[in-house]
Amino acid sequence: MATAFRMFYALQALVIGMPTLLLAVASAPLGIVLGPVMLVVAIGKLLSGHFDGEAWFVGVYVSGAYAGMWAWATLSWPYLRGRRAAFRSFRPWVWGLLGAGAAAAVLLWCVVPYPSLSLLFAGPGMLLPMLHLAVARLLERSPQPPPLACTAGDSI
Repeated sequence: MATAFRMFYALQALVIGMPTLLLAVASAPLGIVLGPVMLVVAIGKLLSGHFDGEAWFVGVYVSGAYAGMWAWATLSWPYLRGRRAAFRSFRPWVWGLLGAGAAAAVLLWCVVPYPSLSLLFAGPGMLLPMLHLAVARLLERSPQPPPLACTAGDSI
C-alpha cells in the first residue's frame, strides 16, 4: 500500500509539481526579490500610518509560495526515494514552510475572481501534492510503545 501511495505521488509530482516548480524557477529572480521587497514596503507604509493591502498580498503570497516550493522539493526527494528515516527527520519549520506554501496557494485561489486552468500552474494545483506529503507524514509516524512502569525483574 505504501508503495502504491508513493507511486501515485510520483505521478502527481510529475504532472502537477514539476511544471509548477519549473515556472517558479523561471520567475525566481523576480519572485525572490519581489516578495521580501513588497513585505518591506508594506511594513513601511503601515508604520507611516497607511495600510496597503496590495503590497501585503503580493509580499505574503510570493514569499509563502517560494518557501512552499522549496519545502515541497526538499520533502519530496526522500519521500520518493523511500527513505523513511530521512523523511521523518525533517525539522518542524520545514513542514511549516510547506504549510506557508499551501496557505499562499489557497490565498491565490480565494482572491482571483475567475479561477481558470492557468491557475493550475500558478500555485493552487500544488495543494494536492502538498496535502499528499502531509498525509504521508502522518501515516509514516510509527507509534511509540507506552513506557514501562518498571524494568524487567522488578516486582510491583
